Amino acid sequence: MHYKNYYNYYNYYVYVLIISILYSYLQNIGFYGFSNDYYNSYTYKFLSEHYDIQHRLGAIIASFYIGETQVGVGITSFFLALSTGLLLISFFKIKSFQSVSIFLILYINILHIHPIIMSTSGAMRQGLLMSCIFISLFFIDNKKKFLSFFFIILGILMHKAGIVFFTIYLLTIILKKLLKIFSKRSISLILNTLIIFLVPFLIFLFNFFNYRPEFAIIGSDLRYIWLLINIFLIAYVIIFYQKIKLDYLKFIALFLFVHSIFALSMLFVGFSWEYERFNMIVSIILILFVGSVFTKISSYLFYSLSFLMYLFLTIGLGMYSVGLY
Repeated sequence: MHYKNYYNYYNYYVYVLIISILYSYLQNIGFYGFSNDYYNSYTYKFLSEHYDIQHRLGAIIASFYIGETQVGVGITSFFLALSTGLLLISFFKIKSFQSVSIFLILYINILHIHPIIMSTSGAMRQGLLMSCIFISLFFIDNKKKFLSFFFIILGILMHKAGIVFFTIYLLTIILKKLLKIFSKRSISLILNTLIIFLVPFLIFLFNFFNYRPEFAIIGSDLRYIWLLINIFLIAYVIIFYQKIKLDYLKFIALFLFVHSIFALSMLFVGFSWEYERFNMIVSIILILFVGSVFTKISSYLFYSLSFLMYLFLTIGLGMYSVGLY
């Protein structure tokens, strides 16, 4: 089942393009400041030589220069802003939102919260991967399967976590098709069985990687918050999946479900830093998905309050204090 919406969203795409260009310019000239990663890594023209070929493209973009001017920040920020806007438009279509002013307020707010602002000059390769995921999901919504697959593949070249998200993407497709075959009574059984078998396997797999001591990304430890969110998301999908009507939201739900299984497995083997970053990539998707289950007015309120609180959290965590992230 797919939603029908005849409202013209052409203006939204124009606004997204204009804001993306302006946002990338402001980031590139240092209007918001630069992170430690920028000064330690991305001011080097040949940063790409230090990365493996499978995710070197992300390093090339992040450390790109034109003459003596570093423009990697601008390029990364542009794709972050553009992909975020496209993803937000998809959810506006789902709820038949028809307010340009609310769209712009939400959009500009999102561009200043932790996952985005941290990736503009800090976790830039991760930000490029996040952009690929957002655009891939946007094309899923628009029934452009080839383009969706292309961008999730492109994410592999941006960051080493790209292969994990590509795996999640494939598992989501397989799982969605599998759940179509079985009756509603079997859905919970299949999802629970997946957890029972996949978690031990992933723990075994992740143990092949080097163990790292526990520490947080930025000044505070967010692991326990994300632990509750992951558990809630898994439980929600198991209980309510069959009540989700739209194909796109079914895909998003299963994508977040499989992602949460991967995330919890990472936490169990001690990848605390990676666990927070891994969840950070999907945090915007998660908020948009949760808000989509409410009525139109409730969704407006949920999105407004959630992203505003996220902005306050971002400021409180010191993300706008140059050199702290």
